[in-house]
Amino acid sequence: SGIDRRGGKGKTATLAAGARKGEFDPEREAKRKKRNLILLIVIGVVLAAGGITYQMVFVAPIKKEVSDFRYLVEQVASTLDTYKDSISKIKPLQLPDSPLVVEGTLKSMKSAYEDFREVLKKSNIYSKVEKYRLFALLGEVLQPLESMIKVLKKIEDEEKTAREEEWDAEKLKKRKNQLHDEFLDAHHKLMVKYETARIYLAALRYAMSGPHELSEESWRKWMQEKYGRSLRETE
Repeated sequence: SGIDRRGGKGKTATLAAGARKGEFDPEREAKRKKRNLILLIVIGVVLAAGGITYQMVFVAPIKKEVSDFRYLVEQVASTLDTYKDSISKIKPLQLPDSPLVVEGTLKSMKSAYEDFREVLKKSNIYSKVEKYRLFALLGEVLQPLESMIKVLKKIEDEEKTAREEEWDAEKLKKRKNQLHDEFLDAHHKLMVKYETARIYLAALRYAMSGPHELSEESWRKWMQEKYGRSLRETE
């Protein structure tokens, strides 16, 4: 019968129980699969939560800042377009008859600048970009116009003095020529600031158009190819 008479039925029972342990147990297998499924679900939830958190904490703010910065750059472009229209009304080789001509130009440009400042202040990245050279230049462009207005007012005063003191025509002409030189100098500064702002704008747009090597040498090469001069020479 195969039964060990010395060991009796106890040994056979133990062997049989051991054999049953190795048998397939549907209930045990179902529990194991359920545990594994729960574990996978937990891991998936953790990974998904981590991905969402990463997107919200790191990626989303960066994308928002990039979007805000692009918007500000386009606002700069719009402001410079307004400047261009206003500046074109000034003919530097022909002195305006009255300071009111330049004052009107300054008023129009100041209005455009204030509109830009309001947009900038409402931006979420205002504190990060307020000191950008390009943004600062928009305000600096206005300064030479104030100098030009002062020159025109000097000319009016000189003409009044000439009438009162009965200057000869040559003396008045010489004085007007001197003041005209001051006017031209102020106009030159105006155009340098304006053109420098345009170059900075073009450089930023170039940088935003895709990944570029941002070394000093590469920027110098880009400036030379696009403008035929360096930014330092321009300013």
